[in-house]
Amino acid sequence: NPLGMVVALLGAMEHAALLQPAHKDEVFRFTGHVREAVYAAFREGRGTRDLCGPKGLTTEHFVDSVLEDLKARMASGECASVYTPPQVHEMTPSRRFSWQYEKVDESAMKKFFEK
Repeated sequence: NPLGMVVALLGAMEHAALLQPAHKDEVFRFTGHVREAVYAAFREGRGTRDLCGPKGLTTEHFVDSVLEDLKARMASGECASVYTPPQVHEMTPSRRFSWQYEKVDESAMKKFFEK
């Protein structure tokens, strides 16, 4: 799993920075931006073919895509920020819409769970 390998490598780099903290802040900034650039690529449909199917990118194109994003992130001078998905109001449909709802004996179910 290439994505898992990237995440593991970033974790190893962060651990090494904790052990030798001379450049810890720079290492954490870099690994944070790499992680977010990789995740953004997949969220935005720029993932590799093994995870995104035939419309996905080749490994070389994926790396180029992440590199361009990483350059912009590093040039910003800011620390990496974790992606927060937009809030979506989720509704749970009534079970009365289920195709087998008519077969459910609701009073028997209530009686069963009241025990």
